[in-house]
Amino acid sequence: MLIFKNDASTMEGVLANSMHATNSRPLRAVMGELILIYQTKSSLKAGDKPIRYVMDFVSFSEDVNDDSVRIWGKKWDYLIKGENLRPVKPFDIAEIQVSDRKYGSIQTFGYVDEEDEPLVRDWISGIPSFDSTMDVNIAIGEEFTKEEIEEKFKTNFGSRIKGINLRVWDDGTPYIILFSRVDGPYSDKIEGQILYYDGEGQGKDQKLTPANNALIKSNETDRTIYGFRQKELGKWVYLGVLEVLDYSYIEKEGFMTYEFKLKQTGLEIPEILSLESKEVVELVKDTPKLKDESKYATVKLKRRNEAFRKLVKRIYNYTCVVCGKRRFTNAGNPEVEAAHIYPKSKDGADDLRNGICLCKLHHWAFDNGLFTINDDYSVSVKDWIKEDDDYKEIFAFENYKINLPESEKFLPDSLYLKEHRKTHGFGN
Repeated sequence: MLIFKNDASTMEGVLANSMHATNSRPLRAVMGELILIYQTKSSLKAGDKPIRYVMDFVSFSEDVNDDSVRIWGKKWDYLIKGENLRPVKPFDIAEIQVSDRKYGSIQTFGYVDEEDEPLVRDWISGIPSFDSTMDVNIAIGEEFTKEEIEEKFKTNFGSRIKGINLRVWDDGTPYIILFSRVDGPYSDKIEGQILYYDGEGQGKDQKLTPANNALIKSNETDRTIYGFRQKELGKWVYLGVLEVLDYSYIEKEGFMTYEFKLKQTGLEIPEILSLESKEVVELVKDTPKLKDESKYATVKLKRRNEAFRKLVKRIYNYTCVVCGKRRFTNAGNPEVEAAHIYPKSKDGADDLRNGICLCKLHHWAFDNGLFTINDDYSVSVKDWIKEDDDYKEIFAFENYKINLPESEKFLPDSLYLKEHRKTHGFGN
């Protein structure tokens, strides 16, 4: 486990690129090792905690192309590449450590003492944090002037509005305000709920600028994208929260261009920060109930379902509990899906103990009762598929113990597991 330090001026580049820089080589680091992104206390506001984000170590390499200059305006010898950058409940390792390690003396990067690693992992695997001070209150379809948007987001765009605007809330949470023009210099278009959006840069091959890279990495960094579309001169319509589905680097009008495919989620605010997400998490404090008997308005129900799906995937670290596969698209979208153990079609509760993370194949197989999960978390498979090699990727995991979340709060509950077995004829 590593700690990489930066101040407020370099934090934006780290979060936008899932990358750090240093003049020393982290020779002991291995792929997948956890990196704590530590902001120096001297650059924090009073009361803020220095560690609010983590990511997984991928590799380090010499900065032969001066990428550190492009990102941070300063030359560093080595670039540290990460992935799966994500927010955690803010903390100061000095307040939870049991070793005598002097973390404050670390200059650029260092290693966490082995005695402290279990405490750190226990901390970051707990209930997700909802500490952001994000307080924007806007509705999809509302129209705004530039000045009204600036007032809502407490920001300033200057004399002209850029397409991709990188911003940070007061607590350090990064986000993007994205503007799309109907008749602008780019070939943006909306088809159904999909916005096709050209990246930053005109009249030449587009570069991987911080703005373009922030869109590419938005899923890994949980960076919310607030979308606006120009209706007429001086008027912008709010599209809601957008999600990058994919992107490509293709030739358009003689120049290489980043074309992004963004989905309109139908959410006005990011569900991970919404009241619905808090309610879903709070359910684990109560005795589990098989069905959700509450009657919600359509919008609230959608937000609650979205919150459940996102939280389940995060709790299981975007990994299928059966086959252990953890795959992402180019844009960082996880291939796995959140599955209700007792199905939503039967009003199954949006309780995180009623959720598991599955790849598309095992989600389909689970929902159709080709396998089930026992109370000891082992897999049982239908007998009739065991002689058919077309189902080998399912029956190969018979008696296998599924991967479980690090926090016991979110373990699949026997109430839901028993009902799944009963529904699909596996007995008790």
